[in-house]
Amino acid sequence: MITNSTDHVMNLYELVIDYEKERSSIKIDEICKYWVPELDSFLGGIWASELVVIWAQTWVWKSDMAYTIAETNAKRWKKVLLFALEGDLSEIASRRLQREISIVEPINTISFRFNTNPTHKDYTTMVIQGIEIEREKWRHWMENVIIFKKRDIPTFDFISELIDLYRDTVDMIIVDHLNYIEFWDRKNEIE
Repeated sequence: MITNSTDHVMNLYELVIDYEKERSSIKIDEICKYWVPELDSFLGGIWASELVVIWAQTWVWKSDMAYTIAETNAKRWKKVLLFALEGDLSEIASRRLQREISIVEPINTISFRFNTNPTHKDYTTMVIQGIEIEREKWRHWMENVIIFKKRDIPTFDFISELIDLYRDTVDMIIVDHLNYIEFWDRKNEIE
């Protein structure tokens, strides 16, 4: 239907003025961050309603980057909705421990997973004690990350409903491995 109304039209000058008002009202310290210095420096952070897709070959720690983005933003009082679809929740805990341990000692994922390296056992104990201390310091961030597991999210429609439910109460939504969602009512994942 074509309307004669000009309510939905603006000239370029009005567009630029509206954009400048919106742009200048943004407080850079309040937006979510990547916590990758190069990305934050170049892009300024993750803007409201911005879609960020992280793509790379396997085994380059894309999920770890997603979890780090969630954790570091939650420490800054941002509320994060995290859909962890690749593995189970133990993977998030395992990655956190591996990251902390690898700061002081190179870590072999296999020996860490099966707890076969005595040095890793000692470091794990120290890291868990550190997390206990950190838990009191950063209690809010642990409460600011809401995590859904793969088995709790059967279809894309269900994840859409959850996003609609939390949309106005969170600052960031992270879907780790969207490709794992079952698209039962669609012909294929591309659709």
